[in-house]
Amino acid sequence: MPPAPARILRISTETLPERDRFSTFQEEFAQKILKMDFIDRSARHPRIEVAFMPLGAVAVGAGSCTPAEFIRHNHHLKDCSDGFRLDIVARGLLQLSHAGEERTCDVGWGHFLDHARPAREFYPCGLSNRNVTVRAAALKTLVAHPEDLAGHPVRPGPALGLLDGYLQSLTSLDEPPSPELAPIIGGHLLDLVAAALGPTAEAAEIIAKRGVKAARLRAVVAEIARRFSEPDFDLDDIVGTLGLSRRYIQRLLEETGQSFTERLVERRLERAFAMLTDPRCLHLAIIEIALAAGFGDVSHFNRAFRRRFGDTPSGVRAAAPVATISRKVSDLEARLKTRLVNRTSRQLTLTHASRSHVQACKRILEEVDEAERTAAGEYSAPKGHLIISAPIVFGRRHVLPIITAFLKAYRDINVRLVLADRIVNLLEDHIDLAVRIGPLSDSGFVATRVGTVRLVLCGSPAYFAGRGTPRRPAELGAHDCITVEGVVAAECWRFSVGKSSASVAIHPRLVVNTAEAAIDAAIAGLGVTRVLSYQVDDAMRAGALAVVLQDFEPTPWPVRMVYAGDRFLPIKLRAFIDFAAPRLKARLSQSEA
Repeated sequence: MPPAPARILRISTETLPERDRFSTFQEEFAQKILKMDFIDRSARHPRIEVAFMPLGAVAVGAGSCTPAEFIRHNHHLKDCSDGFRLDIVARGLLQLSHAGEERTCDVGWGHFLDHARPAREFYPCGLSNRNVTVRAAALKTLVAHPEDLAGHPVRPGPALGLLDGYLQSLTSLDEPPSPELAPIIGGHLLDLVAAALGPTAEAAEIIAKRGVKAARLRAVVAEIARRFSEPDFDLDDIVGTLGLSRRYIQRLLEETGQSFTERLVERRLERAFAMLTDPRCLHLAIIEIALAAGFGDVSHFNRAFRRRFGDTPSGVRAAAPVATISRKVSDLEARLKTRLVNRTSRQLTLTHASRSHVQACKRILEEVDEAERTAAGEYSAPKGHLIISAPIVFGRRHVLPIITAFLKAYRDINVRLVLADRIVNLLEDHIDLAVRIGPLSDSGFVATRVGTVRLVLCGSPAYFAGRGTPRRPAELGAHDCITVEGVVAAECWRFSVGKSSASVAIHPRLVVNTAEAAIDAAIAGLGVTRVLSYQVDDAMRAGALAVVLQDFEPTPWPVRMVYAGDRFLPIKLRAFIDFAAPRLKARLSQSEA
């Protein structure tokens, strides 16, 4: 009997009637996934969205919600669910009560639950997570007494990172894997769960062997994806490239449900179909498309194409809609409900909306191109354009030197550095990466911390000689102050006093809108000012400014590199992050020292 097809189940409160929304969601969730209670803890419109997909002995899922509690009581245990669940927090903070343990899990950590025991999961700030549920019997073949691990956090590490990436890919699929592939994927996931929890010695050896086998399968599939369009490409080419035997490669592929020949022909047919329906390929004859797709025999191409798509190549091309530039533009304007081209009798010009749309499409196509090169195994040098944003002074002092070194190392990458003392919108402003100082809003972006900067109080030595050096924050009331709009409050400054903080009223003699102007005024002896430590490094080294009240400084501000992590991460951006992060950490450590 063939294996049952996998299916993707999606449940959302947004698709349910406003009235009794939570109870209806809970009933559907209990019927199809797991029995538990849901309690809304949001102060606004509540929302829960869940995706769930069984894959043999495991099931993968993803969820997001506004602040809420998820409680599995004793009476829910009658559903006889004997599985274990490993959740990985992608966004938010988890407070977990389970198996006699009280734990808090942060982003990137996992937590392990036993469905046969009560549990309380509270997400005070909302959540976004990915999870995998495994049958108890399957997991116990690899992990000794997994029930003893229930309620414990799972530390981030290579296995958990690989598992999270695997789950992210699977839960973003539009269609489930084939019935033949689903149990293979399930086996890989089970191995990763066991590796993250700590397998027995015997199981670790089994997992390692299966991991090597999976890696070899990925290498074979990548080689086919890279070279399928070569007419003379055959199994011997993979043997020579990877050093594996023909029999071993055939066995690897047959376990996925497709032989080498079937997989090769399928890739070639997909390429041919895409070219036949692409208006940019209308000038190519069908024989040219067959050769470009990798078919050396046109008659074989015609037969295989008809078996696969139920029509001849000529028929598929004739059925494709007639495409002209004018019609395509008009269709796009109708779909977007905006004018893209200003038309006159003399000329055509792009509108502002059209220029933004073109730039966004170029970026998307570039990312798709990089994704296809990665999938095909083409790990060549990164190339393309990057747009980096940073605060003005920080960017000039710390980011620009790193970018200069980066461009010397990566000749095929161009960078545009945007220096601005404002929070840029990464998506609307088309920013690949932003360096940000201070607390972050809950934006869903990925943030890599690279150090901290201090908020310091400083003045010129001449000013302190004439007016005295303040020893406590309360003494600032007798001093002239220079404030910067938008950085700190104009009428009072906050300081750390012991384990708490206190506000001190000040007398602003001068209010400016840039830190540079405040620093220049302080150097001139007008008064004391409060700025970030990196902004006065040079003045302090030159002896033009002195820092006071260091024991009362507030908590240092974090410095982070922020970028969009929900989409495919381009190779060029990964190269910059790997290059810049350690160097920026070193510069900040040296500066603060």
